Amino acid sequence: VGALKAQLQQLYGLPALLQVVRRDADSAPLPDSELLKYDDGDVVYLGVAGGAPGGLAIGGDIANAMGAAAQAVTDAMAAAAAQAKAFESREYNLTLVMPAAGASPERRCRLAVVAGARVAELLEMAKLELNVESERLALQFAGERLPPFARLHEVRLGDGDVVMVVPEVTATPGGATQL
Repeated sequence: VGALKAQLQQLYGLPALLQVVRRDADSAPLPDSELLKYDDGDVVYLGVAGGAPGGLAIGGDIANAMGAAAQAVTDAMAAAAAQAKAFESREYNLTLVMPAAGASPERRCRLAVVAGARVAELLEMAKLELNVESERLALQFAGERLPPFARLHEVRLGDGDVVMVVPEVTATPGGATQL
C-alpha cells in the first residue's frame, strides 16, 4: 500500500499522507505496510484522509480538506488578533522622572497607561502631571530617546519601568545641538 501511495504522489501530486486505500467502499483503510495481492480487474478504492469512504471522490475530499485548513487558519488569525488586542490593552504603571536642572528640583510622577498608547501620549500626560506643559521635552528609556509615534510595547516598556523626561535636543544647521 505504501508503494502504491508513493507512486500516486509522484504521478498526481497527491500527498501520501492524505491518501486512503480500501479493499471496498465500506472497509477500514489499509495500513501502508499491507501487501496488495490483486489480479487484473480487481478494484481498490482510493480516497483522501478525512473524506467520504466511497472511493475516488478526490475533488470533493480535497475541497473539504482545503476548507478545513482555511477555517483553521482563520481561527488561528482570529485568536492572534484577540491576543494582540488583549496585549495592547494591558496596563503599565510607569514612573516618570524629570531630573533636577539648575535650581529646579527633581520631579516624579506615576502614571497608569495601556501598552498600546503612543510615546507622544505618555509625554503629554507626563507634562500635565509635572506641570511643564510649555517646555520642549522628550522621553528617554535605557539611554535611548523614544520615538513619539511608537507604541509603548514597541519600545519595550513594561510595567514598573522608569522613564526619563528630558529636554528635547534638536540639531542646528551648523551641526551643533540646541536644548
